[in-house]
Amino acid sequence: MLMFLLSLGVLLLVARMVGELARHLRQPEVLGELLAGLLLGPTIFGLIAPEAQAALFPRSGDGAKVFAGFSQLAVVLFLFIVGLEIELGQVRKNGRRSLCVGFLGMVIPAALGFAIAWWWPSLVDGGGGLHSGPLPFALFFAIAMAVSALPVIARTLTDLGQLQSDVGVVVISAAILSDLVGWIAFAAVLGMTGGSTGHALPAGWAATSAVLFAVLMLTAVRWGLVGLLPLINARWSWPGGILGFCLGLALLAGALTEWLGLHAIFGAFLAGAALAGNPHLRERTREVLNQFIGFFFAPLFFASIGLRVDLRNDLDVGLTAVVLAIACLGKLVGGTLGARLGGMSPRESWAVGVALNSRGVMEIILGTLALEAGLIGKPLFVALVVTALATSLFASPMLLKLIGRGPAVLRN
Repeated sequence: MLMFLLSLGVLLLVARMVGELARHLRQPEVLGELLAGLLLGPTIFGLIAPEAQAALFPRSGDGAKVFAGFSQLAVVLFLFIVGLEIELGQVRKNGRRSLCVGFLGMVIPAALGFAIAWWWPSLVDGGGGLHSGPLPFALFFAIAMAVSALPVIARTLTDLGQLQSDVGVVVISAAILSDLVGWIAFAAVLGMTGGSTGHALPAGWAATSAVLFAVLMLTAVRWGLVGLLPLINARWSWPGGILGFCLGLALLAGALTEWLGLHAIFGAFLAGAALAGNPHLRERTREVLNQFIGFFFAPLFFASIGLRVDLRNDLDVGLTAVVLAIACLGKLVGGTLGARLGGMSPRESWAVGVALNSRGVMEIILGTLALEAGLIGKPLFVALVVTALATSLFASPMLLKLIGRGPAVLRN
C-alpha cells in the first residue's frame, strides 16, 4: 500500500506539472502526461537509477497488478467521457457533406492500412503483431489508420475559434462517426482475440454482439435515459446523485461488455454515447465529470503509458516513419476527397483532412489495448504513440495556415 500510494502520488503530480507546461506552450496536455511517464520510466529514470525506478514502479508482483487494475479503471472512465462527446444529432443535421467526409475519411485509410498489413505485414509488424493471426492484426491496423481523436480535434478547433465554422462542424460530425464505427469494430477485433477476457470469440459472434450492443445502447437505453434522468434529478441529491448514477452506469455497461467477451472500454464508451445529448443531463454535471476524470484518472493513465515505453530499446525509427506516412496519407486523402465531393473549397478540404488526421488519445488507447491483448509488439506500439503525438502536434499550425483563426477564440 505504501509503494502504491507513493507511485500514484508521484506519477499524478509529475504528470500534472508537465501537462500544465505543455498547455502553456500551446501543446496538447496529453503530450506532457506521456512525457512525464517517459521521464519516470525506463527511458530516463530507469537509466539514471534503475533500482529506484523498479522499486517505485514495479513490473511484476502484487503492486504491479494493483497498478495495472487502476490503469484499466482509468481508461474505462476516460472512454466514458469521450462517449459523452458523441452527439449523433449533429451528424444527422449536417447530412450529406458530413456523411461523405466521415465515410471516405474512414474507408480510404482503413483500406490502405488493411491492404498493407495483409499483403506486407513485415513492413508494419515490427516483429510482434502476428501472434493472434494475420486477420486480427490486419483488422486492427486498418482501424488504427482510420481512427481520429475527437477530444483533440474539438480542442484544436476551439483554440482557433473554428468550432462553429463550416469546416469545424463537418470535421466534428465526421470524427463522431469515425469514433463510433472505430470502437465498434475494435471491440469486435478484441473479441476475436480474447481481449482482456482470454476467451476468443468466433469472428461472426464478436462482430454481431458488438453491433447489437451498440444498437441497443444508442436506441432503447438512450430513449429510456431521457425518461429516467428527470426522476433522478428530482429525487436524488445534486450533484452527488446524478454523478453516482452516471459513473455506475459506465461501470455496469463496461462489466456487461466484459462478460460478453468484448472489452470493458466499449461498454463505458457507449454508456457515455447513450447519455450524450440528453436534455436532462445538466452542463454542470458534464463539466464535473470531465474535470474529475480528465484531471485525475486520465493523467495517471497516459503517464502510465509512458512508463511502459523504453525508447532506448523499443523505438524503431524506420517502422515509426512507415506507420506515420501510411497514417497521414490515408487520412489526408480520405478526408480531403470526402470534403471535395461534399462541395467544399480546396483550402477547406485540405483543412478537413488535416484536422481528421489528428490521432491523439484514441490512437494511444487503441495501441495500449492491442499491446495488452497480444495483437502487436512493443515497436509497433511505440510507433503508434509517436504517430498519435506527431499528427496532433502538426494539426494546429497547419490549420492556422489553411483557415486562420475564427472571429472569437475560446479558452478553457
